Amino acid sequence: MPIWCLNWSWRAWCRDPGAAVWESEVHAGSAEWVYRCLTAHASLPAAVRQSFDMLWAARVMLRKQADGDEPDLDACVEADADSGTGVGVAHAFYRSSRIA
Repeated sequence: MPIWCLNWSWRAWCRDPGAAVWESEVHAGSAEWVYRCLTAHASLPAAVRQSFDMLWAARVMLRKQADGDEPDLDACVEADADSGTGVGVAHAFYRSSRIA
């Protein structure tokens, strides 16, 4: 008897027809073949891990924003220092973070 797995899509929640998955018995193979494959491809898991590590997103802090998550104290101090010199002060006193 098959196990029915529905096909999901981000556009249409559930798409029919789904996939039928059949269970079957697995017969034991040669242990020598397994060890040969593991030895031949020993560096593959590290290479795959390294490729996926590069996909991790890094968080970037955006300073001097007009609107943001929290006050940017560096921008406030800089604006206070600039106001005494006659330099135009930007009204961007917030910082926010986003994933780059």
